[in-house]
Amino acid sequence: MDIKSRFGQTIRQLRKERGLTQEQLGELSGLHNSYIGGMERGERNPSLHSIDKISRALGVSLADTFSQMEEPELAREFYLPYHLDISPEDAEFLQKLIKEILEWKEKTT
Repeated sequence: MDIKSRFGQTIRQLRKERGLTQEQLGELSGLHNSYIGGMERGERNPSLHSIDKISRALGVSLADTFSQMEEPELAREFYLPYHLDISPEDAEFLQKLIKEILEWKEKTT
C-alpha cells in the first residue's frame, strides 16, 4: 500500500474515532469535504500545510498522525512472527490474511 493510501486510512480512522463526517472535518480544517474524501481514498497528495490543518482539526499532533500511520504497518511486517513464534511462511500467510481483512473492512465501512 502506498503512503497516500496509508495516510488516508489513518485520517479516516481518526475522523471516525471522533465521530466526525467528512463534511465536519472539512469545516473544522478549512478544507473542502471532497478534498477530505479524496485524501482518505488515497487519491490526493496533501501538502504539509493541509496535513497540519487536518491534524489540528482532529486534535492530534503531526507526530502522532504519522506515528499512527506507521505502527500497524510495522506490526504486520516486522513484529508478527516474533510475537507469535511462527515460521516466516506462516507469518507471511497471516500478513496477507490481515491485509485482506483490513481491505474488506474498508470497503464495507
